[in-house]
Amino acid sequence: MLAVDLPAFVADAGAPSLSSVATSPSSSFVYLLTGTHAIHLIGGVVALLYAAATALLRKPVEARRIVVDITAWYWHFMALLWIYVFALLEFAR
Repeated sequence: MLAVDLPAFVADAGAPSLSSVATSPSSSFVYLLTGTHAIHLIGGVVALLYAAATALLRKPVEARRIVVDITAWYWHFMALLWIYVFALLEFAR
């Protein structure tokens, strides 16, 4: 049922071992892309948390507006950039 022996399952399926996946150039690129995405995502979440903190601390409206505007620009720019990167990868195949 759910208690499947994963190494035996992988060996029976003929899937590549973890060492060959880690050394493949395409999988290294995927790891690099995933790590870069995670760093940008963490940056966006930190910016959103900072924007929320400025609202909760009742900072002046001008300071909150600047923080929210910069955060929104960052978040939307990253979204467009990642859409471009994934579209580029799709068409580069």
